Formats: sequence, structure tokens, C-alpha cells
Amino acid sequence: LVFDLGGSNLFDVVSMTCLHPLPKRQLREMATQLLRGLHFLHSLNIVHTDIKPHNIVLRSSGLNNIRRMRPDGFFLNSVELYIVDFGDAVILEKTGSGVVGTDAYRAPEVTLGLPWTAAIDVFATGCVVVELYLGRPVFHHTATDIERLALLERVLGPFPEHVARSVEHSHSGTFVINPAVRVRFPRPEVKCKDEVKRVMGAWPLSALVFDMQYLELCSELMTLDPRHRQDVRRILASPFLQSCDDEFLVAEPWESRAIMFPVF
Repeated sequence: LVFDLGGSNLFDVVSMTCLHPLPKRQLREMATQLLRGLHFLHSLNIVHTDIKPHNIVLRSSGLNNIRRMRPDGFFLNSVELYIVDFGDAVILEKTGSGVVGTDAYRAPEVTLGLPWTAAIDVFATGCVVVELYLGRPVFHHTATDIERLALLERVLGPFPEHVARSVEHSHSGTFVINPAVRVRFPRPEVKCKDEVKRVMGAWPLSALVFDMQYLELCSELMTLDPRHRQDVRRILASPFLQSCDDEFLVAEPWESRAIMFPVF
């Protein structure tokens, strides 16, 4: 098999602090390309299952210095990209089962052991879109599933009641439902204080993303209810992706992020 020779992947882009913050136009172009790519794959009943920065490659990795805009900044020459590594992709006509994906980008329904659909690719794309904005992953690596669920709740808000009840029906003890839905964390048997510190040290998505249209897009992509992640075409019509300004998003200085949001 012969493939095009690609440039850097998005992990490289995130790792290069001199590129941040990325301009709105480039964030918009990358998000749009990813969602159009997913729409095409899903129309063929193909679920990638492992969307993450390492598996998204730029066609060109050239850099142009733009000192007139930022004294020490660089600018991506092109953000044309494509999705790679289909080793774990599946043909899915209804629902899948089992654990798939990489921990930091894994959809909640997979962690919960529920049947999953192509919506897991949309959630992972949301994680990537937030990561491009922050310059770091939105979720740290978790040691256990319950820590992962507590982290999701901390960043994205409470799980929908119908999801919690579905899980409790088959795996009792994951959620407390009355008076409000919450993940049962920390559990009495949890002896690792580091898990609790990691979860409590995470910030809600609304405290990480300051541009309201971008926050709306990220929230749509990463909603904990997979039913609301099904329609990629609807998400492509979001205000952020339909706008045409070319500014930098409102964001905290890189230095303060590094202090406030350490990578565990």
C-alpha cells in the first residue's frame, strides 16, 4: 500500500508552545475538517474508535515566522489535515461493545460499559478541539474507571439521569441518583489520595474555554449524552464554525496555564 507522506501530527502542534494561541481561523478550519471527515466515515458505517492528536496528520508541517504579530511567535503554514491509523476501526451498523480508544479521549459510554455508536468519535474529536485551544490535554490519565467518570463529571457536569439509571440497572454502585445524579467518588475503598487530588484539581470546561462560541462547540462535541452527539451535520452548523473572523481566542497566558493546570 502507498500513502501520501504527511507532516507533523496534532500532538506535535500541541507540544510546540511557540504556536499558541492558535488563530481562530486555524482552529475553525481544523475542527471543520475533522467533523467533515467523521461525517464521511460514519456515512460508510466506519467508526475510527481512536481519534486523538497522534492520529491526525498535517499534510504540510512548514512554519512561517510572523514576528509582526507576536515577537516570538510562529504560524502554521497550512492546517490541511487528514485522519490516519485505522487499525482499530470497525464497521458498525448499530452498536458496539467493549473498551476502545485511548483513555484521555475515551467517550463516557465506553468507560461505563454501555453499548456505543459512532458518537464516540465525536466525543474524542471534542477532546482534540479543546486541546488545540488549551495547548494541553483537557483530561489527565486516570488510574481507574471511577476516577475517569469523576473527572468527566468534574469537567463536563453531571451525567444525564437516564444514563445513570441504565448503568445502575446492570452495575449498581457507580452513581448516586437521589436527590441528584453524581458519580459515587471517592469510594470508601479508595486509599489513593492522589486520585482525589487529581479530580478535585480539574477545572470545569467553562473555566477553561473563555470564548463563548468555542465553548458552545466544545460542549456540543463532548456532551455526556451520546444521543446528542449523533448528528455531525448539526454540529457543523454551530456559530463558531460558521463565523469568519480571524482573531485570537480569549485565553489565559500560556505561563499561567502551566501553573494552574499541571499535567499529571
